[in-house]
Order: sequence, then C-alpha cells, then structure tokens
Amino acid sequence: MEPFHSYATVAAIGYAVAAVFSKQALSKGAGILRLSFVVNWVFLPIFATLLFGHSGPIPWEKFYLPALAGMLFFIGQVFTFAAIRVGDVSLQTPMMGTKAVFAVLIAVICGTEPISLPLFMAAFVAMIGVALLGISGSSTERVRLSIGLALLSSLLFAGADTMVGTYAGSFGVPAFLFVMMLVNALLS
Repeated sequence: MEPFHSYATVAAIGYAVAAVFSKQALSKGAGILRLSFVVNWVFLPIFATLLFGHSGPIPWEKFYLPALAGMLFFIGQVFTFAAIRVGDVSLQTPMMGTKAVFAVLIAVICGTEPISLPLFMAAFVAMIGVALLGISGSSTERVRLSIGLALLSSLLFAGADTMVGTYAGSFGVPAFLFVMMLVNALLS
C-alpha cells in the first residue's frame, strides 16, 4: 500500500473524530465563531512549520491569492460548523465528500486544468454515492438545512483547494499555505 493511502485514511478518521468533538462542543454552548477561533489558532503554528521548507523569495505582489483562498476556507469552515450544529454529524460528514466533485467542476469552469472524461465520470459517480449516503428518510427542515450548509461548505473548500492547486506552485507552496491559514486565523 502506498503511503498516501495511509495518510488519507488517517485524515478521514481524524475528520470524523473532530466532527464528533465539534458537535459535542457546539451542543454544550460553544459558538461557531469561538470554535473556529480556537481551531484556527491552534493549527496556525503547525502550518508555520511549513515555512522551514520554503526556499526563494515570496512574491508579495500575489498576496491576494492565498488571502482569497484563506477567506474561502474560513467561510467554508463556518458553514461546516453550522452544518454540524444544525444536523447530525452522520449526515454532514458524507456530504462533505461532494468537495471532490465541486473541485472538478470549478477546474473545468475556470479552465485551470484539463479534466479527462474518466476523472469527470469518477467525480460524478462519487457525487451520486455521497448523495445516496447523505439522504435520509427524513425530510425535516433541519436535515435540509444541514445538507445545504454542508454543500455550501464543500463548494467553498473546493474553491480554496482549486486555488491552492492552481496558484501555490508559483507563490511557493509552503508560503501559500501559511498565508492562507494566517488569513483564516485572522478572520476567525
């Protein structure tokens, strides 16, 4: 098994555990912005370590690119916490899988990279699978709201991911990610 399979598995488990703890914190009175603030400022020093791997000058004239990605990430995070607060984690978490589909659609619309038919079909099949996982027998207002918030979150995260994939190379990946997360933390 390739190492990236292990990383993806650990990330998926970590996300599910974090979502459950976030739901618990939100249900006990933590606000969405307070939770965002704590999470973002805890992770900022971790992202700062990426700067040790950066070489070359930082093109500050392109600062707006990681800043915009950070704003998209922040708003997506707020919608994620709102979806967790409103609905069940078991409903919200699978809906976040639509991010891959949105990333492909954004890349196609913006023309940032060519998307092959097999990749597009894989994203479409993934979207159908996520939709089937996310749809429950209940059609309550809370379920619809949670699904809507999770979809908005996925769309914004996909926008941030597409910006990282498109612009981080010319900015310097470590610096781009740090500035993005710094803007995210400052907004929180």
